[in-house]
Amino acid sequence: MKFAMPISGLFELAPIARSFAQAWLSLDAEGVAALSPMRHIPAKGCPMAVVWAEGEPAGFRRQSGAYAALWRETGAEVAVMEVPARNHFSILMDLADPDRPISRLLLAGIEGRDLAQAVTL
Repeated sequence: MKFAMPISGLFELAPIARSFAQAWLSLDAEGVAALSPMRHIPAKGCPMAVVWAEGEPAGFRRQSGAYAALWRETGAEVAVMEVPARNHFSILMDLADPDRPISRLLLAGIEGRDLAQAVTL
């Protein structure tokens, strides 16, 4: 069984190509198109949990929600989770504790269990 769990992802790189990061990223239109996951949604997706930190900038939260919505359109099971009291860097710390909600969600996905139930635990 396949399962994916992007954490605090950027799914559309066009905004990044218009930001200060463009100075070192050097993204051209072809690169943005090739590297933006939102532009490569499969016809049939695997189960996925899209996770972000409460302290993420608005763009990360917005893109995560939009990506989850696009993935849902493939007919795949999709769960979303905002991890409270974490930021873009500290969110991964919760994966070290099997009792944290993000860890339980990851294990549910790996084991092929119901993602919606794992989110509400």
